[in-house]
Amino acid sequence: MNTRNKVKFLRERSKGLFTKYRKRDYTNIVGFRIDKKKTGNVEKNRYCVVFQVKKKVSADQLDTDKKLPSQITIKFPDGKRRKVNTDVEETGEFKLQSGVGGNVTSALSPPNARGSAGLFVTDDGVRTLMMTNYHVVAKNLMAQRRFYYRRQSSDNTRNVPLVSTTGQPTLGMIEEGRIGDEVDVAFIFLPDVIPHVNLNVLATGARIQGRVSNQAQGLNDLYMQSNHG
Repeated sequence: MNTRNKVKFLRERSKGLFTKYRKRDYTNIVGFRIDKKKTGNVEKNRYCVVFQVKKKVSADQLDTDKKLPSQITIKFPDGKRRKVNTDVEETGEFKLQSGVGGNVTSALSPPNARGSAGLFVTDDGVRTLMMTNYHVVAKNLMAQRRFYYRRQSSDNTRNVPLVSTTGQPTLGMIEEGRIGDEVDVAFIFLPDVIPHVNLNVLATGARIQGRVSNQAQGLNDLYMQSNHG
């Protein structure tokens, strides 16, 4: 397996790994990701499992049952077991920012259907995505029993205008969404919003206020083509 496929597999396994190791210290372990290891703020050219904690504590000050392993042995799809290094990063406690607000409407849902615009997140610090609910932006797809959507890489149609306090829309697109018994989420990719420490502020400096609307009638067409060829 090449590095890209190894990293992809680890990210797919990340939820299970996080659930397993967070049990060691629910009060301190707050996050988990696959990223390049850092030593003294210097990024190394190898990937590892990064545990994010409220407060970084020396291993000799931790009870044995709360210590995180320096390596995790994982079986990969090629059948080989590999030792993956870990890292611990002090990130503090996660807190929601105020002043974001906003409503989401969708051309793929009934006209009176509205929901909340959520947090801005990054995809490995490369892209900015806004979170909202799948049932808000894709209710018509749900009526067709389409409970998962993922944008094709060749489709770069910016079909989700995000209206801010400036009145100028920031155009995005539905990247991926899913609804089920335990999840109801959609990610809106915002190509013009560069990842920044303050992700709830647009590139213009404006906070979100108003609504996000999905004008992607083509999403229905894409669904029909994929099912009827």
